Amino acid sequence: IHHPGAQQMIHLKNLMNTVAFSTGHPDTTVVMTQGRNYDYQPAFRGENFIMVYTYNGRNILINLKFIAKAPFTASWFNPREGNYIDVKEEKKINGIFFNPPGEKKEGNDWVLVIKWADK
Repeated sequence: IHHPGAQQMIHLKNLMNTVAFSTGHPDTTVVMTQGRNYDYQPAFRGENFIMVYTYNGRNILINLKFIAKAPFTASWFNPREGNYIDVKEEKKINGIFFNPPGEKKEGNDWVLVIKWADK
């Protein structure tokens, strides 16, 4: 309970409260270039949001079919401190490429948060 990860659970709760989390579901098809082991990036998708976790700051390529429907906003959520950082994105042929802050290394974890307006 006194470890940093335990103290950071409040940040996870606050993140989950920003979307209709209970209506979402895991979706491995969101990430186009899925990795293995520490490069694996779990994704969670709802009707108007996507969240993708990267443990080590690995770049994320999101399948365009999920976010091409409407204008969207994207940000990086820092699970260590509970704050958000604006996203830098780069369009690719079939997806949108997101580069997390910092270098790729163990413990440079981030959550990519993409939201768009309800229909």
